[in-house]
Amino acid sequence: MICFLGGSLTVRSLAEIVRQKLDELLSDNCSFLIGDADGVDSAFQLQLLSLNCTSVRVFYSGETVRNNVGRWPNRRVDSGYKSKGQAMHSAKDRFMGSECDIGFMVWDGKSVGTIVNVLDLLYQGKTSWFYSSPNQNISLIQDIEAFRAIVQTASSESWQQSLKRFASHQKKLGKHATTSLELDVDW
Repeated sequence: MICFLGGSLTVRSLAEIVRQKLDELLSDNCSFLIGDADGVDSAFQLQLLSLNCTSVRVFYSGETVRNNVGRWPNRRVDSGYKSKGQAMHSAKDRFMGSECDIGFMVWDGKSVGTIVNVLDLLYQGKTSWFYSSPNQNISLIQDIEAFRAIVQTASSESWQQSLKRFASHQKKLGKHATTSLELDVDW
């Protein structure tokens, strides 16, 4: 099984429950796809290095890899953008989402990008483990309504911004929500 690890830039360390879930995934012979950002990407990388995990690939969208503490194989995803903003880096997230079987996201209670990653996986019919820092728990996200309930408890504003960003990504790709993932966004 291939697991896409990701989450919020503001999360600098992994809660014990997150480390335990990562250990379970590693015990299940998962391999991992991870970005090169500061924050939770780096925290996941440090934990995987401490567990001597070798089944890791680091993805980046800039000119060079920003973080790869385990010196694992890496892959550049060309976003097609010249700017170094959120849009450039989200291209690698969309790519990792397409290459994985499952996701594991760590959310700070505000990050729009983390929510968009889970929405993208749901759109593809994939599930995600989702750690909510405000709730301090992990949930297996299998449908939009369960996910909406968790996110809106912490931040209704982040939910609405995420839906708009997801819809924008889908429009750029020429896709629309399906009946299995109905979004309350104007297309």
